[in-house]
Amino acid sequence: MSELHTASPTSVVAPWLSSIPKVNLHCHLEGTVDRRLLGLLAEEAGEALPADAIAQERITTFTEFLARFRDICRHLATPQAFALIARAWCEGAVRERIRYAELFVAPAAWLRLHPSIDVRAVFEVLAVTFAEYRQAVEVHLLVDITRNFGVEQAEKTLDIALAMRDCGVIGLGLGGDEIDYPAALFVETYARARRADLRLVAHAGETAGAARVAEAYDLLGAERIGHGIGIAEDPRLMQRLAAAGCVLEQAPTSNEVTGVVPDFADHPMGRCVEAGLRVVIGDDDPGIFDTTLTHELMRVSQRFGEAFLRDRLFDAVEASFAPAWRRAELRSELLTALAQR
Repeated sequence: MSELHTASPTSVVAPWLSSIPKVNLHCHLEGTVDRRLLGLLAEEAGEALPADAIAQERITTFTEFLARFRDICRHLATPQAFALIARAWCEGAVRERIRYAELFVAPAAWLRLHPSIDVRAVFEVLAVTFAEYRQAVEVHLLVDITRNFGVEQAEKTLDIALAMRDCGVIGLGLGGDEIDYPAALFVETYARARRADLRLVAHAGETAGAARVAEAYDLLGAERIGHGIGIAEDPRLMQRLAAAGCVLEQAPTSNEVTGVVPDFADHPMGRCVEAGLRVVIGDDDPGIFDTTLTHELMRVSQRFGEAFLRDRLFDAVEASFAPAWRRAELRSELLTALAQR
């Protein structure tokens, strides 16, 4: 089997970048599982896991990525499995100085494989685990609809989000196959979420063009757009959404690995910012893409310069769903750290 893609997150990172406080607004908890964690999950379940269990064919397409995500979810069959990956993420976040995060979870993805899993127990164990680390990193959850499972499952996913608000759920997301399952299918689901005061985000323009970004913003009322790189093909749309304050959550390594951009040099991030759009940097599925938030930030700094990166760091603070007083705290921490640069 061919090697697993590696983004070399262990490459040298500038000390100042490692030490500054960070905000992560685009990371899928299930996608944080790497080979080491997968082995631990198998051990916890008493399974024998081949050493090359996830060293399958090299990921080169979004479809292959979705298959890898599904394979990982096969091992997320118990609340204890989620406690393990949540703790591992928190330990990594502490090392990276991630001070605030809004993480995606996709219950439909694991319920489809493990229909008897206790969903309430999963969210409760996540809440307990994140609470253990709250002094170092504050975590909230965005429940992600898997769009390719259809509208009926989307409604059930929203029901889960609403029922788990006491476990740190603050919003609703939309992921999966955007080409065959457009945003228009989920208008009523998002309208119900809005009436319930959930925050709204959606993946769009990751594997499709600008029209999908416009749909997510105009039809769903998404406050942030995951990836949104397809918007670059429509300058007028970029200007319109920039004027409206739209935020894009972008992850360079993810976009390269899945083949939606040939190379980071071709990534439209710079054009999006030039058009006035706010762009924040996430690591998407760091276990799958073998990256970290710090590594993604380093790549952005190397490509666009330190001043560009600083703006992205502040954009992440302001684009978070934290209350104003908490954003002020995060902004102050970041200003202090950068002043010591």
